[in-house]
Amino acid sequence: MVTPLYLGLGSNVRPAHFLPVGLAALERLLGPLRCSETYQGAAMGFAGDPFWNLVVMAHTTLSVGSLQGALRDIEYAHGRPRQALRDTPRTLDIDILLYLSLIHL
Repeated sequence: MVTPLYLGLGSNVRPAHFLPVGLAALERLLGPLRCSETYQGAAMGFAGDPFWNLVVMAHTTLSVGSLQGALRDIEYAHGRPRQALRDTPRTLDIDILLYLSLIHL
């Protein structure tokens, strides 16, 4: 089954480089993407450069668990430490915002 989903992407370490690279990796994984405009927001929970953020809409046949693993692999491939602490700068942060499964009755 093809599932629509929304992802949040952010970066506050070389975001002009890492967001396009991350989007290219997501497109290879998921196919065509629809992207919001990029917006800036202050780092929350720690002192750091502002984050550049955007929302991506796509479709997948992956389970939510497989998708989560693939997204982590993309983050790690682009400089996110595997043991990254929670409130620290990020080269690339990808979060599942909404994963719309259809329930058939």
